[in-house]
Amino acid sequence: MVNGKVDRQRLGSDGIFKNDVTKYMSQTKITMPNVREGSVIDIRYSVESSFFMNIDEFKFQERIPVDKLHMTFSAPERFRYQTYHRGWPSIPVNQTMRDKNYTLLNQATQGTMLGSRKGAGYSNVKLKENVYVVEMEDIPAIQEEPYVGNIENYMAGIHFELSSADAGIGMKNFSVTWDDVAKTIYKSDAFGAELQRTGYFEKDIDQLLDGIVDPMEKTQRIYWYVLAKMNWNNTGGVFTRDGVRKAYRDNTGNAAEINLMLTAMLRHAQIKAYPVLVSTKAHGIPLFPTINGFNYVITVAELPEGVFLMDATNRNASMGILGSQILNGNGKVIINETESAWIPLNSASAAVSQTLMNASVNADMGVSGKAQQRLSGNFALNYRNNFKNLAETEWVKRIEKMYPGVDFANISFENPDNPMESVTMNFDFDTFDGVEEVEGNIYMSPLFFLQTKENPFK
Repeated sequence: MVNGKVDRQRLGSDGIFKNDVTKYMSQTKITMPNVREGSVIDIRYSVESSFFMNIDEFKFQERIPVDKLHMTFSAPERFRYQTYHRGWPSIPVNQTMRDKNYTLLNQATQGTMLGSRKGAGYSNVKLKENVYVVEMEDIPAIQEEPYVGNIENYMAGIHFELSSADAGIGMKNFSVTWDDVAKTIYKSDAFGAELQRTGYFEKDIDQLLDGIVDPMEKTQRIYWYVLAKMNWNNTGGVFTRDGVRKAYRDNTGNAAEINLMLTAMLRHAQIKAYPVLVSTKAHGIPLFPTINGFNYVITVAELPEGVFLMDATNRNASMGILGSQILNGNGKVIINETESAWIPLNSASAAVSQTLMNASVNADMGVSGKAQQRLSGNFALNYRNNFKNLAETEWVKRIEKMYPGVDFANISFENPDNPMESVTMNFDFDTFDGVEEVEGNIYMSPLFFLQTKENPFK
C-alpha cells in the first residue's frame, strides 16, 4: 500500500538472472528492489521436464507461519508413485481417482520400396488419474536452532517417487536402492572413466614419491601436492565438468575433478583409496535413493594408522579434517563398479579448544590479563577460514565483534598458515565481564568473557 492505494509492480526481465551451477544444473534468481515492509509477494512459476521420475519435493513449512496451504499432485494411473513424508507435523493426504482425457503422440516406422520412414500421429484417450491433495492451515514456523545442520531437513514436506509404470507392454519397476545409485554414478563417463585416467600425472607423482615407501608419508605428500597445485572453482557436483586431464593442466577444477584426481593418485601409489559420495548440509538429507541425493565427492584412504577422509578443495584443512558443510551424516564409498558401502562423515581427530588465562581482578571489578587460546581439528579449520586471508586490522575487528565489551591488545597468531599445526592466538585483554560484587562477596566466572552465557539446548 502506498498512500492508501495498492501499488502493483510486475517483475521485469531485468530482475531475472540465470546461471549454470554445474554442467547439468542451472539456477534462476530474481531480485525485487522495491519490496518494503508490508509488501505481499506473489510468485508463480512452472517447471517443464521430461524427468517424470524426479518430482521436486513439496515443502509445507517455512521460517514464517503459513496460514493456509493447498497442494494438488496428479498422475495417470499407469504411473505409480510412492510418497515420503518429512517433518513432525502430520500431513493429511487425500487420494482420489478421476477420469481425464489425454492426447498421445504416436510414432511408427513404416517400410517402403525406397526404405523406411517414420510417421507420427495423435490420438485422444481417456485414462484414470490418481490425484493427491493436501490442505493444511495454521502451520507453525520452524525456528533455527544450534547444532541442527540444515534446518530444512526438519521442515514438513512430501516427496513423490516413481515406483513403477505400465507402458502397455508390462509393468516396469523404477524403485532403486542406494547401491543402484552408486553403480549408476560409477558407470558414468564423467565419474568412473575419469577415475581410471592416470597418464596425465604418473610422471609427476613418481618423481614426488621417489624413494618413499611409508604409506602415510606417501598419502601426505600426494595430499599436499594436490592442495598446492589445484584451485577449487567453488563448484560441487558428483560428476566432472571438463575432465580430470584438463583440470590438472589448468590447475583448476570442481570438487569431483580434484578429489577423483586425488583418489587416482593414491591408487597409483598403491594406497587403498576410494571416492566418497556426499550430500552437504546445504543440500540436505535425501528422503529416498536418488542420484540427486549427492552433490559432492571426497576421498577416503585406508592406512595402517586408520581411515582418513580427505577433501583436497580446502587448503586450510589438514589431512583427515573435513569442513563443517561436509560433516552431514554418512557418505557412500564407491569401492568398485559393483560394490559400495556407507561411512560416517567424521574428522579424523577431535575439535579441541584450550584456553590458558592469567588474570587479575582490579578494585573497580575490572579484569586485566593475558590469554592464550589453542585450537585444533575443526576449530582450527574454522579460524583459518575466517582469519587467514584478512589484514591485521580486519581480524582484530572480527575478534572484537565476537566479544563485545572487551578491549584487546597485542593480538598475535601462531601457525595461521600451517594446517598441520594447531592455531594459537595470544592476546591481552581488559573487561568488566564475568565479575560482580554482591553484599561484600565477589562472584566470578573462571572463563570471564569466554563463558557460555546461554544454554543452546533450552
